[in-house]
Amino acid sequence: MGALEKRAGRRLTRALAVQAMLVAVPLLTVPTWAGGEPALEYEIKATFLYKFGPFVNWPQGDLSASDSPFRLCIVGDDEVASLSSEATQNQQVLGHPVKIVHLDAVTHDSGCDELYTAGSPAQTIADGLAAVKGTPTLTVTDSEHEPDAHGIIQFVIDRERVRFDVDTAAAAANGISISSKLLQLAHNVSPRP
Repeated sequence: MGALEKRAGRRLTRALAVQAMLVAVPLLTVPTWAGGEPALEYEIKATFLYKFGPFVNWPQGDLSASDSPFRLCIVGDDEVASLSSEATQNQQVLGHPVKIVHLDAVTHDSGCDELYTAGSPAQTIADGLAAVKGTPTLTVTDSEHEPDAHGIIQFVIDRERVRFDVDTAAAAANGISISSKLLQLAHNVSPRP
C-alpha cells in the first residue's frame, strides 16, 4: 500500500468513524480543508473510486469469476486519474482485485466495471458516458469538468467537503442499481427513488 493511499485511507477511516456515530451527517462526507491541502480533495476522490463498488448491484453473472479483476477504467489525466493507481493499489471490490485500465477513449466493449472519465483529447466526457450507456458500468464524473455531463455518480464540493450526487435513472439505464445505503449518503439523488 502506497503512502498516498495510507494517508488518504487513515483520514477517510477517521472521518468515517466519527461520521458513522452522527446519523444526520453523511457518512462519506470528508472535509477538503479549504486553503489547506487542495491535493487531499483529489486523494479522497481517488480513494472513493473503489469504495463505491460494494454499494453497486451488478446484473447476475457479472463479476462472478473469482479470479476476474474489478476493471476500473480511467479516461483523462486529471488529478484524480493520476492518483487512482496508487489509491487502489492492493485493494479489492467485492473480493476482486482492482485493476486500473487507463484509456484514451472508452468503447461499448471496453469491459469496464467502473469508468471514471475526466475527458481526453480523444473523447469528451459526454461521449465516454454515451459509449458505455446500456452496459453494466458504474460511471463516475467530477463536477469541475464538463458540468453538464453527469455520470451515475458525480463528485461535487459542498461547503468545502467532497460529496457526490447519484443519478438512479442513469444507473438503471446501465442495468445496475445503487444500494440504498449509498443513496442515503448522497448529496443529491435524482430522480428520487
